[in-house]
Amino acid sequence: MEDGKYGQGWRKVNSGGRFSKTPHQNNEVKQAPGKEPDKKAIQNFRDLKIWQLGKEIVVETYKITRGLPSEELYGLTTQMRRAAVSIPSNISEGHSRRATKDYQRFLNIAAGSCSELETQVEISLELGYLKEAMCEGVMEKIDHERRMLRKLIGKLSESSILHPLPAIQDKERVSALRAGVPSPLQY
Repeated sequence: MEDGKYGQGWRKVNSGGRFSKTPHQNNEVKQAPGKEPDKKAIQNFRDLKIWQLGKEIVVETYKITRGLPSEELYGLTTQMRRAAVSIPSNISEGHSRRATKDYQRFLNIAAGSCSELETQVEISLELGYLKEAMCEGVMEKIDHERRMLRKLIGKLSESSILHPLPAIQDKERVSALRAGVPSPLQY
C-alpha cells in the first residue's frame, strides 16, 4: 500500500447531486525532528486502512476475474466479485453504526467475505482458470486484511469490556441503589 494514493475521495461538487474525485485537505502540522507525528483523527470510513486495503482487493479481484472463462460469468466471476465488494462495503457500513456491537458484526461479515474470496481464488487456481503468479498479490492482501479485521474486532471487544454501554451502567446503578450497595461506578 502506498500512503500517497489515499489522498483522494468522492465529494459532492454541487447541489445537482454530482460527485467528483477531489483531494482531501491536508491539515497535518509539521513536527519537530525526533518527535513522533500525531496520528490523524479518523473522520470517516475512507480514513480506515482496512477500508483502503479492502478497496484495493476489489480492484485486483475485478482485474483477475477478467481472465476467467465466459461460462463462469454467472458462477465464480460473479461470486468472487461480490465477495470482494462485500469487504470494504461492510467495513464502511459498520463504521457508520453507532453501536460497537453493530460495528463488530459488520467487521465479522467482512472477515468472512475474505475467507469466501480466498476459497474462490483457490478453486479458480485448482480448475486452471487462473495462474498462481496472478493470484499471489491478492491472496497476500486478503490475508493481511483478515488479520487487520481480527485485530480491530479484538480491540473493539476489549474497549467494550473496559467501557460498558451507558444503559448497562444505568442498570447497575439502579440495582445497586435498590440494594443499598454503592455502585463501583460511583468511586
